[in-house]
Amino acid sequence: MASNYDNTSNTTGQTTISVDQLISFAYKEAGKLSEELTPEYINAARQALWYILINLSNRGVNLWLLEYIVMGSEAQQRAYTLPVGTVDIREANYRTLTTPSATTDTTQVFNTTTLALSYSIAAGASAAAFFSGSPRFLSAGFYCETPNKTLTVEYSYDNITWASVGTVSNSAVNNWGYLQIDGSPAAGFWRFRNTSASAIVVRSLSLASVQQDIPMARMNRNDYFSLPNKDFLGVRALQFWMDRQVTPEINVWPVPQSAFQVFQFIIELQPQDVGRLTNEVAIPDRWVPAIQGQLSHRLAKLLPGIDPARIQMLKQDAAEATLSAEEEDRDKSPIYFRPNVSYYTR
Repeated sequence: MASNYDNTSNTTGQTTISVDQLISFAYKEAGKLSEELTPEYINAARQALWYILINLSNRGVNLWLLEYIVMGSEAQQRAYTLPVGTVDIREANYRTLTTPSATTDTTQVFNTTTLALSYSIAAGASAAAFFSGSPRFLSAGFYCETPNKTLTVEYSYDNITWASVGTVSNSAVNNWGYLQIDGSPAAGFWRFRNTSASAIVVRSLSLASVQQDIPMARMNRNDYFSLPNKDFLGVRALQFWMDRQVTPEINVWPVPQSAFQVFQFIIELQPQDVGRLTNEVAIPDRWVPAIQGQLSHRLAKLLPGIDPARIQMLKQDAAEATLSAEEEDRDKSPIYFRPNVSYYTR
């Protein structure tokens, strides 16, 4: 029996639309031929496209722009800079880690409770330790005061043959870098290997066998500024206030008393920049018609001599496509309502 798909492409998700294609189609919808486009028109279209993308963050949560991050604390520091492009913190947890002591650790930087003065891992070298009982590690981290450094986390059953579970990097906004380990092997030998061309100086290496996430409560600006002692030190942070400035920060309370507290966030990022004409726009395929419609409408308004009825038609098309995309951009999880009527039933 012949298949109903014999004459189809037999591919899914392979169609790509470049910035240049978006702009060309938008000008055609607005009533201008491709041959008439000047560099001035192209630059105006790229700017209009960026306005449309950046405004998506004002219309609600964009699920494809949510990112999971883990940040480490600094001793007696209450404010932490968030990654570039952060729009909001959607979820925040305090994470407790259980870090078993290493049986053999010549570096003296594995799973310590205080930051070491320094330990240099030379280019191509490793910092290794042995853990008796072969615990399963769920996360790996390192503390380095030089940003954007990367180490490869490896394990071995016999201290001869090594395999990698991934790489871990710190950033310009956080000295700690953490790696989530899924399906960890029960191996006794672990190491952090430096594959870069220069030495990396670390002050701590962390391997956690147990972790527990505890939600942090969000505070508004008034409640945070009403705290009588914003620098009160605690063993774990309970609450946070997000300061939504040009460079957003998070202020935690109580303030970590050590550099070994861990925070787990789901942050919402702004869309990526437009980039070059040959680039694609970093949006899901289901959003392409909405962005295309909005761009066509915006460019029609820029062009002289366009029929107002055409502009109105493009506006309506864009609104319909955007509404469809926004209504479908959901996680489709069930909703439970638990009404509290205790005041009326006591």
